[in-house]
Amino acid sequence: MEKKFIGGLRAGETFSRALNYTWPLISLSLKQDHVEIVYRFFPKKKHILAYADIQSIGPERHLFTGLRIIHKTPDTPVYLLFWSGKIKEICDIFARYGVQVIQQ
Repeated sequence: MEKKFIGGLRAGETFSRALNYTWPLISLSLKQDHVEIVYRFFPKKKHILAYADIQSIGPERHLFTGLRIIHKTPDTPVYLLFWSGKIKEICDIFARYGVQVIQQ
């Protein structure tokens, strides 16, 4: 079962060395065997992360709380922070796919 969430994304090397894409420019789709992060407008691109390549996820608080995705997928920004009002629901789905969820 696929579940899709609309939100924002901060992507780059670190929090301070990243670009911010505000809501509703990003979609996060949780599919059977992988996650897709799609930039819905310019620049139109996509990151595909296999669940096996996601080391952990968990909330990370700055001005707002986002979902930090720690992964080892090549050609994908090291720092990924997905902004959404549905962090708990997203974490629950990731956990069902065997991804470690770290609560802060």
